[in-house]
Amino acid sequence: MINTNKGSELGPKMDQAPAAMTPSTQEETTGTSPWRHESRTWKDGEAGGTPITAAALNQIDTELASLFASTPVYTVIDKDDPVPSKPCTVQVVDRDGNYQGSWYDSGVGRVQVGWRCTSLSYVVNPFGFSKDMGTVSVRSFWSPLPVDVPVSNDGSLVGTLPDTFRPFETETGLLLSSGFTLIGAVLVSNDGQVRIRTRGTAIEAGTRVTLASFAYHAKA
Repeated sequence: MINTNKGSELGPKMDQAPAAMTPSTQEETTGTSPWRHESRTWKDGEAGGTPITAAALNQIDTELASLFASTPVYTVIDKDDPVPSKPCTVQVVDRDGNYQGSWYDSGVGRVQVGWRCTSLSYVVNPFGFSKDMGTVSVRSFWSPLPVDVPVSNDGSLVGTLPDTFRPFETETGLLLSSGFTLIGAVLVSNDGQVRIRTRGTAIEAGTRVTLASFAYHAKA
């Protein structure tokens, strides 16, 4: 499933992967392009012109911008799907209409140039869980506790995480109170339970706490 989207920006802008079609503009069908490139011979050392100058970098940047602007953009379902012409940019949109990333195809191979946003979030009061590419960050800032926490090894349950946020094994972060005094810990177990535990003094519901931020790798 392929379509040509001349000069579009990379990103999840389409609802569904459109039907296959061949290039339609004159530049695409004739193989001509406004892009121009000036080849250079680079040599090591000061005598060879290294380090590169700002003017040369600006020219390369301009050439790359022109290249991407003048190549067709095809939308496919899988990143390895064939396309009508190369070089081109390949946008991947799955069968459910979700953008999965973009690749530049030079004709020799494909290099990824755009990425799908993978950040997800979930809240187990008073903690916020943010997942990005498999790593979950846990935070809480001056939030009131929803439960009383007695002095015990089991602690108090505040909620349960979905499967995709659960760690491989129990993870622990430190709870701080007024003046950043250590008063307890939050435990995230591999069954998804989120507990608050204290071994010193019981903590009353409503006590405002800050979590010393920590992160862990999710199972899924």
